[in-house]
Amino acid sequence: MASTFNSIAEITKEKETWKLRVRCERVWFKFMKSQPDVRTALEICFLDEEGDKIQAIVPKWRISKLENIIKEGSFYQLENFEILPNNDEYAPTKHPFVLKFHEYTVVKPSEILNIPRYIFNFVNFSELAIDADDYSLRVFDVIAEVYGMDELVKFDRDGCQMMRIKAHLRNLSGESIDCTLWNEFAIQMAEYWNNKKGDPVVIILQHAMVKKWGAYVNLQNSLFASKLIINDDLEDIDSYVKSLKENPIQSSVSNLSRVDSSRRSASEIDEFPAELEFKSLADLDSINEECSCIVYCKILNIQTNQNWYYNACNKCYRKVNEQNDKFWCYHCKICPDGVIARYRVHVRVEDNGCTTSFVLFDHQVSRIIGKKAADLKQALEVAGESESFPDELELLVKKSYLFKLDINAYTLRQRQRVYTVSKLTDDPSVISKWCNICQDDKSTVSSVGDSAKCSDLTPTSKKRLAIDSDDEPFARELRKTIRSLISSISLLAVSDQSPTSNLNDAPPPVPQPLKLFHVQFSSAFWKTFPLGPDSHQLYSVIYCSNAIHVAIFFRFAFLDG
Repeated sequence: MASTFNSIAEITKEKETWKLRVRCERVWFKFMKSQPDVRTALEICFLDEEGDKIQAIVPKWRISKLENIIKEGSFYQLENFEILPNNDEYAPTKHPFVLKFHEYTVVKPSEILNIPRYIFNFVNFSELAIDADDYSLRVFDVIAEVYGMDELVKFDRDGCQMMRIKAHLRNLSGESIDCTLWNEFAIQMAEYWNNKKGDPVVIILQHAMVKKWGAYVNLQNSLFASKLIINDDLEDIDSYVKSLKENPIQSSVSNLSRVDSSRRSASEIDEFPAELEFKSLADLDSINEECSCIVYCKILNIQTNQNWYYNACNKCYRKVNEQNDKFWCYHCKICPDGVIARYRVHVRVEDNGCTTSFVLFDHQVSRIIGKKAADLKQALEVAGESESFPDELELLVKKSYLFKLDINAYTLRQRQRVYTVSKLTDDPSVISKWCNICQDDKSTVSSVGDSAKCSDLTPTSKKRLAIDSDDEPFARELRKTIRSLISSISLLAVSDQSPTSNLNDAPPPVPQPLKLFHVQFSSAFWKTFPLGPDSHQLYSVIYCSNAIHVAIFFRFAFLDG
């Protein structure tokens, strides 16, 4: 009896005995975030003769059976699979369901079918500029000419060598947009660009993503699913090159990425050098030596437990002390003939549920507010509100900035650290140099690369949750809770010893790999989590790939990855 095949469009969750004839358009691996060498799934995008697409997931225990069978561009017959809802925010297909392969799934090579190698979902630049918020939650395809290229940037992140490059793209209408490519994609693009000949360079970025900061829009590759195609022998590229030659684009292009190109100064970019390490707020309290680092976070509010200005010497601009109705400058060793109010604003900042305090100084605040501290102080005095904070400071709040922190010995000695900001910017062109570093891990398709090994991952915080991907909403909430407690935990020692050699009341044996942490909990922790009577007791933490056990008191699913 001849088999009757179904179309992808017919698939619903009503049954699991569908029979498909398809072509593999794209195949990629997913990797564990905390252990980037560990594969968690093989994922495939299939096409059928109707031009519809559906995503399939091969769980890790089936990867070895199928990884050498399923190849891009090949044809297959598929039978027997679970039907799951397509809930991924960054799903590579629009189909409401995904296929999950199991032990009895049939995957057989098929004869050549009338299915194209690719079916692209091209998006216009103007659509991305207008509807960036909508497109930021899904992947799409882009075709464009590369008309410029920045230098390849190499830097170290948590012991991993990272690379990124910014390509400047334009379409047939003359509109342009910036595109950040990471690691293997950056190498592929840089090598082609450096060896290009006279012909136009046209690329297709399949399963691209868009990121937006204010009005700044930037393209980038996704973590696992993207594919970069450069001047390949494809009908779409041939047609695009033909159009370029028939209708040359004017050299004057409208760049949809930039809000105000005058703000993009080389000096400001140089203030945030690529060799500095990016840190999340959760990372800061673990720093124990002087350094400079980059942080991207949002200012939540102005803190009123410290005054918003200080009185400065009008010669050296350092703080002066008031003595017997006079001011004394210890730096100049004189009583200056005048003092001036200068900004010193304490703010609370937030990043992925973790908060801390920064202090901003005059040159940073005045540039954003556009007014001098002395003028605001005088206006408050005239209004009889000299004890108040000026409303203009609210211009700093509810906005995200890139900060450069200079952490000195004084800061490291403080019990409750307040970090001094040496530079900050909200310039999109500067932020975009660090754009993927600043993203929360919301999805399996969140940044960089085909094979997400250590050298291929976008840098993120060291703190990770050992939660299965099916529990992502729970994981995000748990991550926020744990990060809010991390600031009250001080790591005193790290050991790879057997857990039972260090704990009298050791938890049950857990799978490898294991690490043992000795942890001191501060009094601030016990106020938040009153689990023990003595804030100076030393407890031990054992973690594996699925859990953490803190002595016999409580259990968290938090990994220091």
